[in-house]
Amino acid sequence: MVIQEESNNSSLHSSVDEPLSIINDVDSRKPQGRGRGYFSGSKPPRHCSFCGKNNHTIEYCYQKHGFPNPNSQKPNTSVNASSSFVENEAQSGSCNDASSSSTTSISQEKYDQLLSLLQQVNLLPAPAVPTPSSANHIHTPSSSNFISKIESGISASIFSCSISSKSDIWLLDSGANEHIVSSSHWFTSFHKIAPKPVNLPNGSSVLVEYAGTIHFTPHLYLDNVLFSPSFNFNLISISKLCSSLNCYAIFHDKKCLLQDLHSQKMIGLGESYAGLYRLVLDSTAFPLHNNVSVNHVSTNKTLTIPSSALWHFRLGHVSHNRLSHMTSLIPSLIVDHKATCDICHFAKQKQLPFSSSVSIASSKFQLLHFDIWGPLSIPSVHNHIYFLTILDDYSRFVWIILLKNKSEVSQHVKNFITLIENQYHITPQTVRSDNGPEFLLNSFYASKGIFHHKSCVETPQQNGRVERKHQHILNVGRALLYQSKLPASYWSYALLHATFIINRVTSPTLNNKSPYQLLHDKVPDIDSFKVFGSLCYSTSLHSHRTKLDARARKSVFLGYAVGFKGFVLLDIHTREIHISRHVSFHEHILPYPPSSSSITTDWEYFPSDASTASNPSNTQLPHLPTPFIDIDPSPPDNTPSPPPLRRSSRIVNPPSHLQDFVCTLNNASASQTNDVSYPIHHYMSFTNLSPSHCAYSLSIDSHTEPTTYGEASKFSCWNHAMQAEITALENTGTWKLVD
Repeated sequence: MVIQEESNNSSLHSSVDEPLSIINDVDSRKPQGRGRGYFSGSKPPRHCSFCGKNNHTIEYCYQKHGFPNPNSQKPNTSVNASSSFVENEAQSGSCNDASSSSTTSISQEKYDQLLSLLQQVNLLPAPAVPTPSSANHIHTPSSSNFISKIESGISASIFSCSISSKSDIWLLDSGANEHIVSSSHWFTSFHKIAPKPVNLPNGSSVLVEYAGTIHFTPHLYLDNVLFSPSFNFNLISISKLCSSLNCYAIFHDKKCLLQDLHSQKMIGLGESYAGLYRLVLDSTAFPLHNNVSVNHVSTNKTLTIPSSALWHFRLGHVSHNRLSHMTSLIPSLIVDHKATCDICHFAKQKQLPFSSSVSIASSKFQLLHFDIWGPLSIPSVHNHIYFLTILDDYSRFVWIILLKNKSEVSQHVKNFITLIENQYHITPQTVRSDNGPEFLLNSFYASKGIFHHKSCVETPQQNGRVERKHQHILNVGRALLYQSKLPASYWSYALLHATFIINRVTSPTLNNKSPYQLLHDKVPDIDSFKVFGSLCYSTSLHSHRTKLDARARKSVFLGYAVGFKGFVLLDIHTREIHISRHVSFHEHILPYPPSSSSITTDWEYFPSDASTASNPSNTQLPHLPTPFIDIDPSPPDNTPSPPPLRRSSRIVNPPSHLQDFVCTLNNASASQTNDVSYPIHHYMSFTNLSPSHCAYSLSIDSHTEPTTYGEASKFSCWNHAMQAEITALENTGTWKLVD
């Protein structure tokens, strides 16, 4: 269609050139100034009445009109003459019959096709007065005049149609090297730059003096966008966009995707539009920026405070209740209890209190709580950094599943629900979790008929039971690690064993029943409980030993294995974790030596004396178990042992100056004196006193020697001693007083 219209235009040009050639011939016969000494025929040379010279007239006098511009085209070329003639004829609206008859007219069919073509490419006539948002173009007569002239058969050799402004369209251009915008309302901020020439598609060049920044979304924005009202559309340079935002531009047949290089998220979308790619602008996702800041120039809206709120503002937005109490101090104070102040909410808004939940599920697996704990900075020995906690609301029985990545959660949730259906023949009714995407299994929940309750964002209190269970598990797990002195990387086994213990310990919340008892309807067997981290020996395998190899492996108890009737053990020498049934335990010994990787290095246990006296047969844990170290047996020594030392049998009596003091505080080391029937050290002891109280009691009867004159002058004995010393020095003449 475009080629056809161009051929029609060429025919229009040819039809105009034919009558205009006659006009050019007529103009060529007119006398023209050709330089000095030129004249045609017998006519006398022309004379200028202004400068008095020949061969030109006053109309062509250079002294009066000035010399012509050598770079400009000659005004009397045939094309320009014909163009000016046709334009003058079109403006005046007059045309002779001869020229009208020689002009080629457009048929009605071609006229309809031309109109449809103009409507498809949005070639609309320019308004009479150009606006800042419209493009700068060549202005021609209005569209009605133009169409009427086409209908009447009048044509021109040069004509152009103005393109209406498309300031709301952004085109993705891979051939542009700069961003260009035609309307200033897109800018969030702009500034003046040095004039910069920009070549327009029509071949002309314009100067750009402003550039700025445009934000579509937080992830899609343009920097250094040139402002040119002469442009019809807004252009986005693909090369500049990809370099500034570090993104991809993926072109398809109908779409263009803008994708972030690091996050792989789509930050923009272009759709095919008239053979080009237009950026899709959503009114909600891509709001227009009507408030534009130009450097430091800004406009502020004036706000007024109602008279009834003056004291509210004067007193720093105090509450209405406090203002009501202050009316006795300020009689003129007005309180508007129904008023709403945005500033008070912006500055003082707090979270609403949470009420304690007393609702408990009425049956097993009626409500399940799910939550994820982690990541932990120290991976476990099997590289786990998360664990999934599952809590039954009715029995408070808890399961934990160790995880390496959060992506495993969805599959474990499905597997656990399937496990409940197969083992207990019950389908959970409700699942409660946070808003994590790993728990959003809508299709799976719908297929099982399960309701999914989600807590609000940053509101873990709505799933508080499993959050508190996290705290319970971690508290017990830390205690087991401190107790065993194992490295921190064994936290996974400590938490698994802590869960095993918690499920079998009675709770006052459950009427002094254990979660295991409520879930399985029987009392758990606690005879198999062992001390975590205690010393044990497991029988070595027959296939891994010879006749002279050791029959046992020295190990540390780590817990119980699911699906096995055995114990999980850690070999102390090889650090190998294995499972065995044939194990001999020594629970009172914790053999693992403390190291730098352990959470704690030292702990003590202080038994109560009362409990020891009442139950002397009870076995207490050692105060501080020393590491169990293997010592190679030394060869027997045949040398005779030395004779025992001879000790005197004489009774040793304390000095006389110590008779008033308690010298022996231990009954076992008291001297066997027969002269005292009831010695005081048999009835007096400081063992039940704290160290600070004991030091205070002993310091009451003690005398300390003063170190300064101020301390010594407070006692009369020291004053007498000092006076006696001075008197002796004076008698011997040791010192002489001088001025």
